[in-house]
Amino acid sequence: MGAAPITGGASAFAVGLGWAGAVSGSVQCLNSGVRIYGELFDEDLLNVLDSDIWYTNVMRALDAVSLIGAGVGTYGTLRMVLALRASTGKGMLEVLKGLSRQQRNVLRRKSSVSRTPASATARSRGWYGRESSRSDLRRSA
Repeated sequence: MGAAPITGGASAFAVGLGWAGAVSGSVQCLNSGVRIYGELFDEDLLNVLDSDIWYTNVMRALDAVSLIGAGVGTYGTLRMVLALRASTGKGMLEVLKGLSRQQRNVLRRKSSVSRTPASATARSRGWYGRESSRSDLRRSA
């Protein structure tokens, strides 16, 4: 049995939506190539494709999946930028320009502590900000 992330699988779902958006975008790109070929060399192909209900429904579904994938990607990017802004105290434009190596290291340390399930317990018991020894851990059990 594998370990589940703290998000309860929501992150896996978001990753799946992102991949589905990328795959549907790739299929749409291939479809565009077929349509260009049809426009240049075989106009009957376009008439046949456009008159088929399955084709138009599949293209609509691909459009929807691509838009959902783009939305998930945008949400993830916005969330990251807002987290950077909150942790660094910089303005939005400064955050978008990038961080120095030192700022990236501080952010990495903060994010790894905040994502650790034991971090809430550690903060409440006063361990946050210092090294815990094995005796500290035995006393807490």
